[in-house]
Parts: sequence; C-alpha cells; structure tokens
Amino acid sequence: AFNNVLSSIGFGWLKCDLPAGNSIESRWDYMIKEGGAETSSKIKDLAEATYDVFLRNLYTSDLDVRPGFWELVDDLKTDKNMKLGLVTNTDRKVVDKILEHLQVWDVFDVNLAGDEVSLKKPDPEIYFKAAQKLQIKHIDILVFEDSVAGAKAADIARMDLIVIWDGLIDKKKYPKRVLEFFPDFTPLLGNLDKTFDEMAKEALGRIKNKDQSKDKNANLPQ
Repeated sequence: AFNNVLSSIGFGWLKCDLPAGNSIESRWDYMIKEGGAETSSKIKDLAEATYDVFLRNLYTSDLDVRPGFWELVDDLKTDKNMKLGLVTNTDRKVVDKILEHLQVWDVFDVNLAGDEVSLKKPDPEIYFKAAQKLQIKHIDILVFEDSVAGAKAADIARMDLIVIWDGLIDKKKYPKRVLEFFPDFTPLLGNLDKTFDEMAKEALGRIKNKDQSKDKNANLPQ
C-alpha cells in the first residue's frame, strides 16, 4: 500500500527505518523528512490513501491469524473465563474491516483503534484505556505484542509482556521486561497454568531427549 501511494506521488520504493507497529502517519512523516519524499500532500491525506489501497486488496490477501490463536482464545475465554482486548495503532475504519475479514468480531470484549486515543503507541495511553474499559488493573494484564512500538507501550504501562516474534527484528530492540519470545501462540497451548521456568525446563528436556535419540540412531549399523 505504501509503495502504491509513493508511486502515485512520483517516487519508487523508499526505506523507512521506523520499526513495524509505528502509526501510518509517523511512517509517512519519517519518509518525508528523512527519506526525501517531497510532496505537497498532507500526511493525513497520504495515510488515508494508504488505508484505501490496503482495504482494496484486503479480500485477496493471505491475511490470517497466527497459528494457535483460536485454540488459545477458546482456552482463555471458555475454560478460564478471562477477558480479552485488542489495541492497535490502525484506524477504526480499517480495524473493523480486518475483524470482519478474519471473523473475530466476537472474540474481544474491548477493541480500541489508533484514532480513538490522542497518542498512539509507543505511548501507553491505549493500554491504560483498555484496562479501564475491561475493569482490570494494569498489573493483572498480560500483553501479546509483535511490534517494538507496541512492546514499548506495554512496558511503559508496566504490563506483563510476551512478544510474538517474527525472528527478523533484533531482540535487543524490545524492552528488557519481555517474559518470552514465541513465533506464534502454539507454545502457550496447554501451558497457561505453568510458570515460565517450568515451560523452559520442559523445552530443555525435549531438546535433550531429541539429541540423545540422534546420538543413539547415529550408532546404529547402516
């Protein structure tokens, strides 16, 4: 979507060093000031154009929830009777379309969009507002984030944090208080009542058994 709008104003691809998760507006601001995308268009109009392109292509995209999402939701909401909230820097008109596309309307007890707060992530305002709406103390909330901006917002809000990590962004860019990095939600399935130390010991045990199995097989006659 960015490339499409850049092309429409006479530019090819421009590198944006802001990490994913920053607002559309902040990314356009960066590309104009730091990337040299000279244009008379206002940042608000560029952001709107970007959203429009994204939505036009939404239903032909492969956008989907992360593996383990539905199983985790069922465990949290049905078995443990917990409340779930969604907070995002994306504007409401896009959030609603994505929720509809992914069929997750009924999953979240609260969902907040970026244009419903005065400051977007990495500011923690959206997390404090969600906690207030959920009527849960911020110290009792566990956050799942993938972006650095979102992780910083949760960290500033002093909420426990797990990062769903794509393996591309340097872990050092995330806050030090991250409890764990997972590639998706599947490692949490069946482990929600365990401490992270217990989960780590079990994971190490599986690795050790796997290595022993390899060594044993290596000694078998070919």
